[in-house]
Amino acid sequence: MRLAAAAISRLQTHQLSSLAQTYTTPDGTQVTTWQTEVPMRDQDNVVPLQVKFQQEQHNPADEQEQRPPVWRLELSFEIEPLGPLHVQVNLQEDNLSSRLWAEQENTAKLVKKELHVLRDKLLAAGLNIRELDCEQGIPPAAPKALIEQRWIDDLA
Repeated sequence: MRLAAAAISRLQTHQLSSLAQTYTTPDGTQVTTWQTEVPMRDQDNVVPLQVKFQQEQHNPADEQEQRPPVWRLELSFEIEPLGPLHVQVNLQEDNLSSRLWAEQENTAKLVKKELHVLRDKLLAAGLNIRELDCEQGIPPAAPKALIEQRWIDDLA
């Protein structure tokens, strides 16, 4: 019971710390970020699903070029036998671009082979696909999304 209570306490603390953080870039774009880690079950193991949402709202003072906000989603998780996977999605109105990274070569090939299924589902949902690709490796612009960096210490 003490371990369960401690785990729940860690989750509650983490949820409080994952409240939105907002900053403004030098060009006036307001960026709001929410990030959290969700425990998910993979057979007998509990693995973390790292989730990061970001909204970029362009400067409203720039009246001549009103642009809708850009939503970004980053996911990182590791499921055996696929290994670590990273996903980055950008959505602006109904335009979507997404890149996936699989650290294992076989997983990258499998995901790349099945991307047409995902593309068909996204098109059926009414989205315009600008980019949809999978590469082997880790995302170059997301050092905080690496699997090795835990937002929750599940060993404590």
